[in-house]
Amino acid sequence: MGTKRKIKWCTYSFACANLPQNIGKLISSNENSGYIKYADKQMYFPQCWDMHFVKVFDDLQSAVDFLLKNNTDISDFEIKEELFSSFPDDAKKIFETTK
Repeated sequence: MGTKRKIKWCTYSFACANLPQNIGKLISSNENSGYIKYADKQMYFPQCWDMHFVKVFDDLQSAVDFLLKNNTDISDFEIKEELFSSFPDDAKKIFETTK
């Protein structure tokens, strides 16, 4: 019987942007690369990212707070909308408790 690995949350950015762009689930990683899942019902394999452009968090709320603080082009409404379409169960847990 194996142990269930805790999935970490992350923000990721593109090399040219230098700002966190969005939130995903970090499925696996090492010091150089990580595999990010963009949505719970994603039909393709998690995408490989250079860990220089990924910031890892233990929980979704911390990732949301970091994204809002470090990318002023994104509003809290846009983040909520994106998370409710990508990770609905997780989004409900943090946004419905903060009404």
